[in-house]
Amino acid sequence: MVRDDRSRSRLRWGRIPRGQVVALAIGVLLGAVFTHGYEARLDELERRDALALVARVAEATPGGGRVTWAATVVVANPGPSDVRVRAARLGGDRFRSRLRGSRGVVVPAGAEVRVVLEVSGGCAAGGPRTVPGTLVATVTTARRGVRRYSAPLADDAGQLLAAARRTCADTDFDRWVSTVAAGAPSVTRRGLVQPVRFLLHGSSPQEIGAVRSETPGLVVVAAPLPVRFTDGLTPVTTLRWAPSDCLEARRAPDDEVRLRATVTLASGPPAEVTTLLDAESLRAVSTFRAQACA
Repeated sequence: MVRDDRSRSRLRWGRIPRGQVVALAIGVLLGAVFTHGYEARLDELERRDALALVARVAEATPGGGRVTWAATVVVANPGPSDVRVRAARLGGDRFRSRLRGSRGVVVPAGAEVRVVLEVSGGCAAGGPRTVPGTLVATVTTARRGVRRYSAPLADDAGQLLAAARRTCADTDFDRWVSTVAAGAPSVTRRGLVQPVRFLLHGSSPQEIGAVRSETPGLVVVAAPLPVRFTDGLTPVTTLRWAPSDCLEARRAPDDEVRLRATVTLASGPPAEVTTLLDAESLRAVSTFRAQACA
């Protein structure tokens, strides 16, 4: 019986014309070749889009008063393809920083480019003792879209720390306030509503008595006020944003959307301090501004 089955199988294959058998074999071979070539092409594209940015501080110039200070950073690209750096900042949350220039910069493959960061903050508790070890960049390459990349940042001469300490000698850098999102934002007929808490970095705070927008074209009302600090944080209060001049509001970059808070300290008169929005709150304000002023 087994011999008969084999005989029938040979008979069936024997009925297929030889040309079809050859074509089938060629098709299988070409399919394997094309699959291998496609996979090799994907590997090549992946290799070409690999990121290997590194950065080092070339110069740091201290500021004074509320003026920011500048850090010149050399960004090197030892990778195989050009990279466009669309935005950049120092890693961590001790310093507020941004790339100078709105168009970004292209770092060619195998080359290095100097960029300038505008830096402020970091003066709480007498100034910084350490500096960030990374440069967080928003980049694009030929094949991929926008992505974030943390490049190692070297400062062998300690220029960042020296510039920060000299800047912090000015008492106006002694303290600053940030928000902490305390719930989901919502949009009503009266504007964008955000529940937040305030966190003050620096001198011992007592309470926040007033809040105003520092961004042209946007107004903000906070309630309830005043709110007192306990263990460094205030209770939840609500910010309500509304556009007052859409032309002005559209001009301000997202990272310049901020507040000013009037803070009462344990000693001395009340003082106005810069108030930065946390990432979640900043995204909500930016989205609301774009929709309200479309």
